[in-house]
Amino acid sequence: MFDVLSIDEDKVKHIMDTRSRLYPLQPRGLGTAMKEGLVSYITRLSEAHCTDVGSLVSYECSPNFENPRIYSYQSNKVNSSFYKDAYTINCFGAICTDMEYALTKLTQRSDISEMNLNKWVFTPRNKAIVKKQKHWCIQCYSEWEKEGKALYDPLLWSIELIKICPVHKTLLQTSCSGCNMQIPIINQRSLLSHCIYCFKSLVSVNEVRLVESEDELLFQVWLCDSIGKLLMYSKEFVDTSSICNALQSFRENYCDNNDRVLSRLFLLENKRRQINAYCRGAANPHFNLLLWFCYVLGIELISVCTGGEFTQIERKPSELLQDSKKYFMLESKWSKIDKEIVREKLMDFLSNDHPRSFNSISRELDIQESYLRKMFPKESKLLTAKYTEYRTNKKNEKMRLQKEKIEIVLNDYYQANGSVPTISMLKKLLGNSHVTFKQELMSHYHDQIKEFVEKKV
Repeated sequence: MFDVLSIDEDKVKHIMDTRSRLYPLQPRGLGTAMKEGLVSYITRLSEAHCTDVGSLVSYECSPNFENPRIYSYQSNKVNSSFYKDAYTINCFGAICTDMEYALTKLTQRSDISEMNLNKWVFTPRNKAIVKKQKHWCIQCYSEWEKEGKALYDPLLWSIELIKICPVHKTLLQTSCSGCNMQIPIINQRSLLSHCIYCFKSLVSVNEVRLVESEDELLFQVWLCDSIGKLLMYSKEFVDTSSICNALQSFRENYCDNNDRVLSRLFLLENKRRQINAYCRGAANPHFNLLLWFCYVLGIELISVCTGGEFTQIERKPSELLQDSKKYFMLESKWSKIDKEIVREKLMDFLSNDHPRSFNSISRELDIQESYLRKMFPKESKLLTAKYTEYRTNKKNEKMRLQKEKIEIVLNDYYQANGSVPTISMLKKLLGNSHVTFKQELMSHYHDQIKEFVEKKV
């Protein structure tokens, strides 16, 4: 017979304390350039527990955040504010740090931090470094499915500059072939193998798209190789001032300590003050600029980020660099907007007989709402005021119709029964017994009762 008294309580407590709350799912591709991203890991973890991402984040992860960002009653709420910035889980920031800590605690795994960019201390914390929409390679998905391997999204695919799959050298898919919708990188209903809108499989092999320009293909291959080596680096990176010190040393050794010569060397004459700030250590260069410096000088990105130096040994010809510059210096989305055309469209919305919310207008124009309000304050105020007036009038009209309906029901009931109905009876007669009356409707009901009493007297 099993001897209960012989159980070591300390040993049992140790076993219970070391057990993980969630299944410690093995991340895919660790140690390689195609290692899994943290968002992909969360999606696979939810599938392993036969639940959706919304429930996993709300009920398990959020209670372990420093500040709860999403609650259980918001688990399947489509417009939950948490998912607006949840794409940063793959890079850095407060949400990324919270999620990393929560999953480390819940799964008892020590390699969760390897699936984001939180240790990239050499670049400013600009969240634009990663994509907001899901990108995937159909061929990779298809091959993994045939081999019986779990599908996943490598962290490399989520880098904003990356457009191709480093394995197949083909363009990454950006939208579902069924509904032509772009899929958010994380959502309450996120799935790796299917579209969250039409539920069509993303594994089906359609027409493979290739990069049109040979120069762009060579640049993308170089980019995948450079960033891939950076992702494979397992040790901690050097301090944040290492890049600035390397630039300052390069300026002294190769440019006679002259900012004008340095900016001309990098074909960035209009960014001379910005480069001077980098050399002084007042700021760190953006990731795109850091890539550009390495591309111009023909040196390895990984060597600079791990404490190496900039050198001028294999600088490419200026003609070739000028053509490649457009791939690094991405123009701001707002710089391409024709303000006069946008103003005309806003005036068209203003003259429309059916007012619309400013949020829906910004979505239709595909322009950020805050940008519209800043650049077109007069039109924005007029549109907001018109929509507010429309909503107020609509609300008042609805209230008037409800009051009239109450009066009709009261009169019919009084004529049939010789008395007035109670509130619960009135709700049943109106067909909305489960709805609580608003204060204004309650006051109107009591006023009508007083009129009936006065008439009866």
